[in-house]
Parts: sequence; C-alpha cells; structure tokens
Amino acid sequence: MPPLTPPVVDGAIFSPSLPDPSDPPTPHDIVRAASYSRNAQISCDQGIASRKDTAALIKYEHDLLHAASDVNPELENMLKRVLPNLITPLLQGIKDDISAMKDDISTIKDDLTAVKGDLSRVRYISALAHNATRSSWNYEKLEVVMFQNGVDPTCAPHNLPPLSSPEAIQNLSPTHRDAYFQGYYPEDRRRHSVSNKLQKIFMAVGVRAQD
Repeated sequence: MPPLTPPVVDGAIFSPSLPDPSDPPTPHDIVRAASYSRNAQISCDQGIASRKDTAALIKYEHDLLHAASDVNPELENMLKRVLPNLITPLLQGIKDDISAMKDDISTIKDDLTAVKGDLSRVRYISALAHNATRSSWNYEKLEVVMFQNGVDPTCAPHNLPPLSSPEAIQNLSPTHRDAYFQGYYPEDRRRHSVSNKLQKIFMAVGVRAQD
C-alpha cells in the first residue's frame, strides 16, 4: 500500500494541519485522525465545515484503520464496529439535504407555474384589448387570443391559421372554424349554425363581426 497522506482541507477550520502518519500508522495517528473527523462532523452539522472536507477526513481515518489492520488484525474488528457509526450520520445528512433540495425545486416549479399562468392572463387581456380597439380602417393585424386552456391556436398541436383580420375569420374553412369554436368554447356541446359559430369566434377574439 502506498504511503498515506492527510487530505487537503480548509486550513481556516482544521488547524493545525494533520501531519503525515507513520508507516504503518500508529494508534496515535488513528486517534488524531478520529478526533479531526469527529470535529469535522460536528462542524458540518453546524454548517461550518463542508461535506467534502468531512467525507475526506472520515475516509482518511478509515484508510489509517485499514492500513493498521493489515499489521494488527485486531484493529480490523474494531473497524467493522466503528465505521458504520461514523458514516451513517453523514449519509443521513446528505439524504436530508437532497430531500430539502427536492422540496425547494418543487416550490420553484409551483412558482413558475403560477407565473406562467399570470403571463397567460396578461397576454389574453392584452390581445383582447388590442383587437377591441382595432377599427375597420386600421390595417393592424389582430393579436392571437389563447384558447381557454392557455394554448396558442396557431402552434402545435392545433397549428390553425392565424385570425389576423375579420376577413380571415369569415373565410375559415369548416374544419378550422370548428376547431376554433371548440378551442374557445370547449364546454359548449350545443349545435350551432355556421353564422352563430362565427359570431362566437368574433366575440372570443374581441372583435365585432361587422368590423
């Protein structure tokens, strides 16, 4: 086994630095490494030491014990008893951090969903306001008004032709007319005449049919 060297850790927290151990490691080396790893775990729980440094010091203690057990078999039994108690709290702390991160991510997703909903409503109101103020002499195109489910009718999966003007609405094909009607009035299952469907589509996008 190559000579063991102490891990490089934050000197501002772990001072003085651990000296190089003897070869093979002595009980004094192991006790000193164990003391540093215990202090690291306490500091880590307090948010002072990093988990990386803590894990490195625990591993170093393990490596010393393992190297010493090659010379003194009695230490091997001690190693089997001690290591689970050292590593389990650290692993549990990591699991708790991961769980907290998942909760934070879930909260962020909820916030983003709410923001997207707000933006959709703003866009919906803005489009209606624009279309309602458009006059017959104004050649500005009509704004796209989202369907009731917030989907843009001109994008996938609908890919409908844009209702850029009253004429475009009036000249919709039967298939496109029905698709627009269903998108704007998804709960309306009644039978409507062609003219009535067109009137409702005009209303849905904020334009009067006579425009």
